[in-house]
Amino acid sequence: MLVYYYGISMIFLGSCFFVSKQHIVTTEKQLSWVLTFTSSLICSFCSLPNLYHFWQSGYDMHWLTLNTQQDIALVCFFQVYLAMDLGLGRRYYRQRINWVTGYLHHSVYLVLLTWFLKCRIPSFFVAASVLEVPTLILALGSIHPPWRSDRLFAFTFFCLRLVLHTVMIRLLKHHHHVRSLWCIALAILPLHLYWFYGIIHLQARKYRHKHNTTTITLLTSLKSQPTSTISIPSEAIQEVCFLVK
Repeated sequence: MLVYYYGISMIFLGSCFFVSKQHIVTTEKQLSWVLTFTSSLICSFCSLPNLYHFWQSGYDMHWLTLNTQQDIALVCFFQVYLAMDLGLGRRYYRQRINWVTGYLHHSVYLVLLTWFLKCRIPSFFVAASVLEVPTLILALGSIHPPWRSDRLFAFTFFCLRLVLHTVMIRLLKHHHHVRSLWCIALAILPLHLYWFYGIIHLQARKYRHKHNTTTITLLTSLKSQPTSTISIPSEAIQEVCFLVK
């Protein structure tokens, strides 16, 4: 069955990639996000039923220890995505793949998911796939820039990859029969913290750049106009004074 799941996943993802390449995306950056968007969309939606049952049951670990064919299929699908993203990336968007978030990240997850299949706990991955929601938002904005929402991305990242991830570590430590699983989740948390720090740092830089540009434009306009013709709202004057100060 694994070969069947791998084959179907490869055909599906390959079709999405090459159809998008020919008819939808126009830049290398957009193309580099096609597989990620497809994978994160499917993983996010497939995670919702498992996560809902897990929550409704009062966090009964039974819902994270299943080994259904649907769960196995999603694990295989994500493994194929990881492999194809590296393989097609080397051919079509080599400059968009770096060693940490690309080769290292994908290779580690390929090994980890293989271990999940061996331990018969693919349902844990399915429930945890809700963490792909921030990736879905980021991928959508990268493919279609007008739909980009940095605030929504940062909000979902904080709620899911920091808060929910931390809660899951505690639950896994005390209730899951695979005792080492919580250690793996704990080891991943610093990476999420590092990424969130990067998100906040980037937004702070954008905010400073936006306000510095506004200040420079306003001061240049004031300098180029005769004093007698200048009429400035009091709110703008207060903002300039605050920024200059």
